[in-house]
Amino acid sequence: MVVPALNEERFIANVIESMPSFVDRIYVVDDNSTDATGQIVEGYVQQEGSRTTLMTHQSRLGVGASIVAGYRRSLSEDMDIVAVMAGDGQMDPAQLPRLLDPIAEGKADYSKGNRLLSSRLKEMPKGRIRGNALLTFMTKISSGYYDVMDPQNGYTAVSKEALTTINLDRIYTGYGYCNDILIQLNRNNLTVADVVMPPRYRDEKSYIKVGRYTARLSWLLFKGFFHRIFAKYKKPRVHPILLFYLSSFILIPAGIILGLIVSWDRIFNGYYAIGTVLLTALLLILGTQSLCFATFFDAMKSGYHMRTDHARNEIVSRGFFRRLRRQYLGINFHPLGLFYMVAFVLFAIGIILGIMILYGRVVTGGFSLGTVTLDLMVLVVGTQFLFFAMLFEAERERFME
Repeated sequence: MVVPALNEERFIANVIESMPSFVDRIYVVDDNSTDATGQIVEGYVQQEGSRTTLMTHQSRLGVGASIVAGYRRSLSEDMDIVAVMAGDGQMDPAQLPRLLDPIAEGKADYSKGNRLLSSRLKEMPKGRIRGNALLTFMTKISSGYYDVMDPQNGYTAVSKEALTTINLDRIYTGYGYCNDILIQLNRNNLTVADVVMPPRYRDEKSYIKVGRYTARLSWLLFKGFFHRIFAKYKKPRVHPILLFYLSSFILIPAGIILGLIVSWDRIFNGYYAIGTVLLTALLLILGTQSLCFATFFDAMKSGYHMRTDHARNEIVSRGFFRRLRRQYLGINFHPLGLFYMVAFVLFAIGIILGIMILYGRVVTGGFSLGTVTLDLMVLVVGTQFLFFAMLFEAERERFME
């Protein structure tokens, strides 16, 4: 058990004393605390037959660096499974077996807690729920694990074999370490288990500066996404998923730029070329298609390395729109939700454009062939998205079963 600790003199003794008996080693990593944390831990180290080891940083390196230090120590002592439990007492020792079981049974390489689906979620501060929901969405895209939730939960366990595949030198040293690890795990095609557990809060002090933390983590996830897709889908040969992503990165910006040019001409020059509008729509639609396909197949490929009960439970929920909202949108965002939403948006645009064409036909007695072509193209592509979404949802249900 790795226990990162920074100024936790009020809680660290209880964390050590409540550690389950099956834990062979307790590595407390003191990240240059200014209180009595180190002295308290040292008292446990001196006890006869102690399983506690104190590791002290001479300068403050960050919680990620503390956990990496514990990981390195566990590898040097040949530990089979390494868990992480914070020194502030937020993590319930009674939940530890539920984290270890997927790894011990060979069903997962890495397991993590998930508080967002707990019946006791209301115990979690509302600000943390909102922030966690946003980071869940961003981490899903960056890591590729689209069924993972609560990525900021540091209550984790990892097998020795999985730990040896992670580049410990590259793990983020701050609070974004857990997101960074998920990205590396996906890149190595390792299996993650998402374990629902209740939150546990006391009067501990948070050292996270929300603004700076969010900005840094957003940049970390942005870089991590590109690093993951290039590392995972470029070798040993270029995977079509990477080609889908690359085409979307070209087509969507090109469509946006051309759309801005068309808008400029319409506003300041009073005209626009229907051919340019059609080209703009074509670029945006093809780019969106490529992005949706890439994201979905990326999620499906990663889905074979995800173990969770809540994804399967949501599938059986009744009602199409209820299932769409609960399973594929919001915190539970999945690319299938993107497919359905794009289909609905295109249908809405097509219907509005069709009404405008009919109105023009009735009032003026004429219509633009280019506008009709654009309307038909939007409706056809919307239908494609809807059919693909239905097909992929059926395949996903079969996979979950």
